[in-house]
Amino acid sequence: MNGKVRIYELSKELQLENRDILAVCERLAIPCKSHSSTISDDEATRIRTSIREQGRPTAAEISKAVAAQEAAEQQKTPEEKPQQILGVRKQAAEAAPSAEAPATPTA
Repeated sequence: MNGKVRIYELSKELQLENRDILAVCERLAIPCKSHSSTISDDEATRIRTSIREQGRPTAAEISKAVAAQEAAEQQKTPEEKPQQILGVRKQAAEAAPSAEAPATPTA
């Protein structure tokens, strides 16, 4: 392995949900934003040790981690501004007649 582990791989290995691992990362101050975030092997070892010693994260820790993840996603996507109408043009009632009549095929 190259020294990097994804959160979802670690959650699969530990048979926990992604949000549980994200909550432990939050508790240990390991920066990660989503289940596809990459962490180092050392950080993964810290997470494994923490789960063995302290058990699964509490519901409060999970909700805090989920709220932090949602806040990060909201910061990433800017709000759409309403479209500003600069002017309105009136269209002609009838299309202007063409100067040339359409060519008829000769057989």
